[in-house]
Amino acid sequence: MGLLDDVVVSGLFSVSAELGAKREGIAQNALRGAVDAFQKKNYDEALAKFKQAATIAPRSAATVTAYNFMSQIYQTKGDLESAIDVTKKALEIDNKNLDTHIALGKLYILNKQPEEARAVYEKALQIDAGASTRYYLGQAYMQSGDYNNAELQFNKIKALQPDSPYGDFGLGQTYAKAGRHADAIKAFEAAISRKPDYWDAYAEMGYVYADMGDFDQANKIATQLSNQYKQDALSLTLSVYIAQKTPPKMDARLSTGTFLASLGPGTALSVLGTSLATPNSQQLASIVFAFSGSMDAKSVENVANWDISRAIGTNLANTYNYGWAPPSTEALLPNTPVAVQYDKINKTATVYFNIYQNATGNGTIDPSHIQFSFKGVSVDGVAMDPTADEFTGFSGFF
Repeated sequence: MGLLDDVVVSGLFSVSAELGAKREGIAQNALRGAVDAFQKKNYDEALAKFKQAATIAPRSAATVTAYNFMSQIYQTKGDLESAIDVTKKALEIDNKNLDTHIALGKLYILNKQPEEARAVYEKALQIDAGASTRYYLGQAYMQSGDYNNAELQFNKIKALQPDSPYGDFGLGQTYAKAGRHADAIKAFEAAISRKPDYWDAYAEMGYVYADMGDFDQANKIATQLSNQYKQDALSLTLSVYIAQKTPPKMDARLSTGTFLASLGPGTALSVLGTSLATPNSQQLASIVFAFSGSMDAKSVENVANWDISRAIGTNLANTYNYGWAPPSTEALLPNTPVAVQYDKINKTATVYFNIYQNATGNGTIDPSHIQFSFKGVSVDGVAMDPTADEFTGFSGFF
């Protein structure tokens, strides 16, 4: 290449650089207008202006800024897929930007894509191997179920920052996810010892106690967060979680339904209904149970989850006919109800079952020792409290 060619090429580069600088300046001006609209929460206007700024100088720092603002707008609108898309575009321009890597990883976590978040944070670790990046990577490992690598990252944070609570906090979350409840409690306590006002650690510890079934301790923490520490939002969230985890109970509302479970041994079937005074007759009876929480309607209405039987107990007072052999006139109820109807508003189940009269019309029964059992689940899939899933009119729940 001759001297003249060198001059021409140099001139072309000079013109190109000048045009690039002009485009960058125009993009920055457009960006200022977009940021102003964003700050005023005119998100549609801001989004249009950010897009315009991004097209003026597609590979500039202004465009990276525009994409990052666009991501925030899409998140506000609940459009995580678009937020992820523009954040990836920002990384295509500047793949060494740690903040953008972290932002993309957070978006993947929000969008329930922990494996993608993990890959992004592993790249971020190549840019910065500090405690903050390791914390995000540990969270991604934990969310993806890789508890060993999560534990490794949080322990490295403890080594890097021995006085920081965040390594222990991450370990507590990881152990809780892995079902290592005792270890989780110890880790959260360690985090709190380093940062006494680490309210999130208190709440997380409350979740673990609820998972363990120690609802007294979980409720104690919820009360402390509200009354002592004035952390009402955390207390409310924990209280809701406790309610979801608490096994539901049922009780009988004997003022409703047709089955008189308060009557004792030797009760004539005709007392339970006039139609039963006729030999070989039958009558549909009902009893209503209330639940302590919202139940899974399909579970409640599945008759296979219910059982009707004669009570048997070590205490004869709790046993059908007080333990005496029933007379030949004694009626035997079907074990399975005819139907069950669940009322979601009142959280009640109406159990329908048939009572059959014998051929001579002198059938008897011990209503107070007919046992109704339910083995279904709450709306959150929690099994019944075993102390309140069986009922007799004599003993209540046992």
